[in-house]
Amino acid sequence: MPPKKTNLSSLSTNAKRMRLSRRAESQPAREERLEKSRTRDRLSRSQASSEYRDVRLAVSRARVARSRALESDEHRNARQEADRARTAEARSLESNEVRNARLAKNCSRNTEARSFESNEERDSRLTADRVRHCLMRSLESAEQHEQRLSSARQRYHDIQDEVAAYSSQERNRIQEIRQDLTNEQRDEQLE
Repeated sequence: MPPKKTNLSSLSTNAKRMRLSRRAESQPAREERLEKSRTRDRLSRSQASSEYRDVRLAVSRARVARSRALESDEHRNARQEADRARTAEARSLESNEVRNARLAKNCSRNTEARSFESNEERDSRLTADRVRHCLMRSLESAEQHEQRLSSARQRYHDIQDEVAAYSSQERNRIQEIRQDLTNEQRDEQLE
């Protein structure tokens, strides 16, 4: 989603100066500024207390909720489309190790969150998940449907290949171990 245009006359002097300087910065300078900001934020968050973290997250959630409540359908659709494209691009560049680490982290976070759920919250979450999945599938085009199925098939084949490779390695390892055993050791294992 493109940044919102703001009338410069409605901004303070510092905000105007900041806005104009950022418009003039090059892409490498922008990336460097953003990376410095991310590094500073990571350092600050790593040193923050849990109370400060909870307050920061609550303020952030409230700000996002206000922003989302005010956005139009067009803005929401554009934001969601940009989010999906950004996520798809990031995931396409992931290695298997990074993907597995991300999925493991998500799994542990979800497991922890679900351990605190009541039965009503669990039922509500599952119902919302089912409704969301049905809605997503009903809105997808034939091309998106085929793309989703193709992606699922590819993931299935990748998993099958990994399982076959692992099984083959294990068989080879077991054969090597058995070759190293003497007849007496084999007889002991059978007893």
